[in-house]
Amino acid sequence: MEQYKNKYWDENRDVKITVLTPTYNRKDTLLRTIRSIENQVFSDWEYIIVNDGSTDSTDKVVEQFMQTTKHPVLYIKKENGGVHTARNLGFKNARGELLINLDSDDELVPEALKVFWDTWEKIPHIDKAKYREVVAQCKDESGKRVGQPFPQNINQLPWDKARKICYESGEEHVACFVADVMKRNLFPEPEGVTFMTENILWRKLDQTYCAYYINDMLRIYHQEGNDHLSSGLSAGHKKTIQNCKNALWESTQFLNDWKIYQDGGSYAKELLRYCIMNHILRQDATQRKFRKGCALKGIKNKCLFYLMWFPSIPAAKLYQKKKMKR
Repeated sequence: MEQYKNKYWDENRDVKITVLTPTYNRKDTLLRTIRSIENQVFSDWEYIIVNDGSTDSTDKVVEQFMQTTKHPVLYIKKENGGVHTARNLGFKNARGELLINLDSDDELVPEALKVFWDTWEKIPHIDKAKYREVVAQCKDESGKRVGQPFPQNINQLPWDKARKICYESGEEHVACFVADVMKRNLFPEPEGVTFMTENILWRKLDQTYCAYYINDMLRIYHQEGNDHLSSGLSAGHKKTIQNCKNALWESTQFLNDWKIYQDGGSYAKELLRYCIMNHILRQDATQRKFRKGCALKGIKNKCLFYLMWFPSIPAAKLYQKKKMKR
């Protein structure tokens, strides 16, 4: 791992907001993301860019920015390990009170940081300890709101109801985190896993912290292509053994902590995914150790498990034939 700081990165300086961008082979869109940060009307920010093993000319884009900006910038280069590992590095190095994670193919509107900071400041000090983030909405490239606005009284609703409204919307949002909360609650970094859904962490934090919701559209959501830091599991992409390992580990976490992850999910479907991925990896003797680390701690319904286990054998063969790389 290598770290580079521009001349404005003062180790003794405190900033209000840290912006973090993990990136992997996104030189074509990264500049757009960087420019959206540089154009913020709020000036008390620092920028951390984590290059997760890019093989394109990302270095050139970042180096040029570091030479021209008048804001503190930290550039971290690491071996490819997945977006969760890149985010953890950014969390650890952030010095702001608040922290925004912005993908390398999206951008913030010019007033985004100001709105986030002003919103945070308006929350009574006595209440701040219960929040982990301020959540805002997004708009598309034409300026149209993505999804439906939050109810005006959402922050007065019981937390379980408010979070359900947010999750059931299924739409894109943008969050500004409390940095200290994220530093104490990093993404897990299990050996052999290169991608995990953000909900692995968010749902756990939901047990302790709340979110504060606003209807301002602060992020521009671009849809010209999936971020290269994604799982690669979207439709039209051939799957690999690595994808199966990621999926098996994820299913194990969901099933072992079902009380936390059950919202909006089906235990039977998750169990089926677990069984299919297990059967595929069983065919590779080198994956035995990994599979052993993905054992279920307890099964909610043993009859259901066996009903899934045996039919999932032909389902695994069908999955390999139709969806996996040859």
